[in-house]
Amino acid sequence: MRAVVIERFREVKNDIRRVRFQFFDDRCHVIENGEGLHIVPQTYDTKWVGTIEGELQNTDPVMTLRATRMSCVLFDAAGNILGGGSGVALQALPPGAREFLQLTNGFDVIPSELAASAMVSMLPTWQAPGT
Repeated sequence: MRAVVIERFREVKNDIRRVRFQFFDDRCHVIENGEGLHIVPQTYDTKWVGTIEGELQNTDPVMTLRATRMSCVLFDAAGNILGGGSGVALQALPPGAREFLQLTNGFDVIPSELAASAMVSMLPTWQAPGT
């Protein structure tokens, strides 16, 4: 997994280029806001972010996606980091299958009116056929 260094909670230094969809050496993914991620306010107090929702699809032609750990960073309209959170997807997905994803941990301190975009990093666990 590649490390991201956050300094003063505003500047991000890393070796990840912000592209539409990028596979890493260790099969990690990055999903950006334009790819169907939704920033959803809390239902009981809409001033704060409640969840990040979207869809997870196994695009590997052979391997089964067993579980996925996800981390999310939220940005304001100028691209500044507002904060982040995390979640997991535990449903096994065979090749081509999809599932609803919802990240719920750590977003309740981020004002929903400021949250303009999200970026989700994923660390999947794979299972080879016949194992």
